[in-house]
Amino acid sequence: MRNIKLVLAYDGTGYAGWQRQLGQPTIQQVVEEAIARLTQAPVVLHGAGRTDAGVHAQGMTANFQTDSAIPLSGLVKGLNSMLPEAIRVLDAEKVAHDFHARYNATGKVYEYAFMATEIMPPCRRLYAAQVRAPFMCDAVRLCLPMVVGTHDFSSFEASGSRDLT
Repeated sequence: MRNIKLVLAYDGTGYAGWQRQLGQPTIQQVVEEAIARLTQAPVVLHGAGRTDAGVHAQGMTANFQTDSAIPLSGLVKGLNSMLPEAIRVLDAEKVAHDFHARYNATGKVYEYAFMATEIMPPCRRLYAAQVRAPFMCDAVRLCLPMVVGTHDFSSFEASGSRDLT
């Protein structure tokens, strides 16, 4: 049995987030189904974290166990041929049997995009939040150092959570 780590990128528009939900399309569900078709066996895909509905990711790590002998390059090519254009596998790597994307995560980076404009360009509407002018850029720049770095988000986690990041 191999433990495979995937590095994923996705546009979350049209998805109900990462985590599988009954009756709603999710990133986890779509990728699990593609892996199952390719390997001809059901799998459970463990993500490093969960994104909400409409949230995008670049470099999301996930892992699954498989008996499949498909080469790693074949997994990447095969999955990308089956997945919708909004979801891509960037890399696949065989990892230690005890590796778990969620519990072995060492950090997460969040990026937020804002556009200070009265008229939002249609091609940016899904990837940036509109902030109407006047926008106080200098005041925001002064506050940015307060949100950069390592922070304790334990007050936001569910009771009994084992998340370390």
